[in-house]
Amino acid sequence: DNHGCVLLYRSEDLNHFEYYNRIIAPDFGYMWECPDLFELDGQLFLVTCPQGIPQQGYDYANVYQTGYFRVDYDFDNNTYELSEFKELDRGFDIYAPQSFLDEKNRRIQYAWMGIPDAEYNNQPTVDYDWQHALTMPRVLFYKNNQIYQQPLEEMKNLRLEEIVSDCKNIKQKDTVVYEMQVDFDGSQDFILQIRDDVKLSYQNQVLSLNLKESGYGRSSRSVELKEVNSLTVYSDTSSLEIFINDGQEVFTTRVYGNLSNQNIEFLTKNKGVVAFYPLKGYTIIKND
Repeated sequence: DNHGCVLLYRSEDLNHFEYYNRIIAPDFGYMWECPDLFELDGQLFLVTCPQGIPQQGYDYANVYQTGYFRVDYDFDNNTYELSEFKELDRGFDIYAPQSFLDEKNRRIQYAWMGIPDAEYNNQPTVDYDWQHALTMPRVLFYKNNQIYQQPLEEMKNLRLEEIVSDCKNIKQKDTVVYEMQVDFDGSQDFILQIRDDVKLSYQNQVLSLNLKESGYGRSSRSVELKEVNSLTVYSDTSSLEIFINDGQEVFTTRVYGNLSNQNIEFLTKNKGVVAFYPLKGYTIIKND
């Protein structure tokens, strides 16, 4: 009936399954793709990708959405209640996240760094007959009544060196693959130039990511935040993943353009500590 939903099946042996119920929120999209139902810190969550949600202010700005419901499920009576839908990521390129538990009992999530039917494109890679990528692995936490996302601790193994400065003096040039952590001295408005035509700004309690030519049709995405105390920026040759307030909000986007003559600096007078790390790439080891 043009209502997105998720079908639940149950099994006693993980080989034979029977229909159990469907999770549905009427009038919230005509299709829910890529569901992922899991428990996190004692709460049950349904991550899914609704299609057919109109934009509301800064929310639901992408053609299709990626986010989650908190599910209060009474399995004895097979009834449930859903919280309001919360977006997982405020960027341009995020879809189809899936998660798993690792050997340390961490809930780790990957997502597709792309989105179908978007009005923007990836022409620089399409020219070489490929496009899209996966996000970094992210560890999920539940606090302050929402899911937080943080980079996997093992990502620190990619650091080549540490360059510590303050916001006034941070200025890196011709560096594209890096991690940068910023801890502000209290919440303050700022404009951070991440690349020559990519800026992250916080003004009047609105955080915005703005791209120009290097976005290939990607322009601006925003979220309202009462304060911004910290940033963690991961930059790769054609991607940006930005974690706000220890993962309270995240911006993920593809980005292209010349990889040289790139400037990283604060364009406003801000107070805080900056730790900058040039990064090496992954090393994949095959175990025989």
